[in-house]
Amino acid sequence: MCPRTLSYSYSVTRTVLRRQVPGPRYQPVDRIWFAALSRLLPRRLWSAVLPVTPATILRWHRLYRFRTRHGGCDLRFGRMSRLGQDRGLCLFVSST
Repeated sequence: MCPRTLSYSYSVTRTVLRRQVPGPRYQPVDRIWFAALSRLLPRRLWSAVLPVTPATILRWHRLYRFRTRHGGCDLRFGRMSRLGQDRGLCLFVSST
């Protein structure tokens, strides 16, 4: 094999493997530490010290506020459940 082809195949393999390995899952305690550090450090040092971007910290904060306001429910997308409404309608129709 040509050295150029070998180098290219290594870079492709590295790229594929990097996409397959998931990033770290930070626990709530880690998120609190990152938020505290982001308040103490100047912005120019954030990329050198923190392993997450400022956008990630803001997203965590929005999720935290949403969960505290809505009783800890998960984010669910799509149409809301109508089980209670359908049951009430069935009882109303059956009573007439």
